[in-house]
Amino acid sequence: MKKERFAIVAITVLLLLGVGYIGLASYLEAQRGQMLELTRPSDALERYEELGKRIQSPQGVDTSTDSTPAPSPAVDDARYAHETIRQYGDLFQQHEDNRETSERLMLLTQQLDRVGLDGLAPEELDELKQLLELDSEFLNQVRATAQRGGPSFPLELENGFKTLMPHLSPMRDFARRLGASARLNAEAGDYAAATEDILAILNLAESVQEEPVLISQYLAWVMYGSAIYAVHRDFDPGSLPPDLAARITAHASTTFDGSAIAEALRMEQHFMVSHITDDDSESWPDRREYIEGGSILTRIARQAYDSPFMSPWRDWDAMTYSNLMDDFIETAQDPYYEAAANLEAVQEDFENVSDFMVATRSSIPAVQHIAQSRARIQAQLDLMAIGLAIEGHAFEAGALPVSLNELSIPIPNDPHTGESYVYQIEGDGFLLYSIGQDGVDNGGVHDLTAGDIVWRGKAPKKKSEEKKAKVASAID
Repeated sequence: MKKERFAIVAITVLLLLGVGYIGLASYLEAQRGQMLELTRPSDALERYEELGKRIQSPQGVDTSTDSTPAPSPAVDDARYAHETIRQYGDLFQQHEDNRETSERLMLLTQQLDRVGLDGLAPEELDELKQLLELDSEFLNQVRATAQRGGPSFPLELENGFKTLMPHLSPMRDFARRLGASARLNAEAGDYAAATEDILAILNLAESVQEEPVLISQYLAWVMYGSAIYAVHRDFDPGSLPPDLAARITAHASTTFDGSAIAEALRMEQHFMVSHITDDDSESWPDRREYIEGGSILTRIARQAYDSPFMSPWRDWDAMTYSNLMDDFIETAQDPYYEAAANLEAVQEDFENVSDFMVATRSSIPAVQHIAQSRARIQAQLDLMAIGLAIEGHAFEAGALPVSLNELSIPIPNDPHTGESYVYQIEGDGFLLYSIGQDGVDNGGVHDLTAGDIVWRGKAPKKKSEEKKAKVASAID
């Protein structure tokens, strides 16, 4: 009798568990569909899907007869995008064909970024000059193509994490070469050529920034850094002619899109949710990396993560990740000085997730690092634009402005404080800086992560009208 009762109880429990499992699985499966739709960055996906269609058929219409209507703006856009991508493709191919030169230039430009022109060994400097001289025609092509803007590569975003992005490495290399060229041109006093190099870098960075992928945002920030460091380190303060300074100022003031990171994070969220909830067995081995770490019990439990019967578990994991990313994306869109405290809380929420949320635990984004990096590069671009505007003002007025309000350009606020950048006159020069991510005014002590972000400048001497004409003539 006892055995029969036990069997009945066991069967009942199993039935209830089965019904509960089916109910939970059905609920989570319905939630999965809603979650995939809600996290889908439709605008970005449709934009690149449409781009792919257009560049496959750039002509769009038949214009062989007089009766055919003129091409529409969309057709013209398609042709322009097709030609732009073709030109970038030619550059990427040349970069690959000259791999040995490309790799050597990459090493030399990396060293230049670390130590500056004065820190390069004489033989390194000579080799850099020779290679850039041999590379001059290629760099001219890069400058011309950069002026076209983006896109530089037709991303197939529907492939998720498997989206190929072979263009990013050469784009970074192009920016470094142009940065080296700008520094050498500035050293030689050819500021017109140096300015073209800086503008080309900003254009390249802007085209990469348009891509709604997180790694593209990181790379764009690095590329912006190549332009900033070249001007800051090797353009002699006060020596850049006002018209050239104004060109860099105008571009630097508008090139950075702080909202691009939100679209990239949304795409990252969509990629990850799609990956976690994918029941295709071919994708399961990719998730094995999530199993490492934690207690023995946790690791044993995680071995079941890829089982077809564990789909509800993965859906729950995806929901956890998606909800946390929603909080992050919403917070990341605020200015850094407003978001800093909330970002710390979001980071803690990610880190406090249970080890059984396998994918979420293994995919914790560097929440604060992303926000800090964005604010830092925004501040550096602002400081470069304002600093050059100050020099241009001093050239025309014969004296440094007493305050930033005297400048003719819109003055943005420090993203770290929401207040004006600090500006001080020091003899015939000036000190301009952001408070930085530590939120403390260190009196202009430069440290990108633990101090102020500083731009130092010098007032150019007032030139006579005759000298101004000579300068203009030389530039023309």
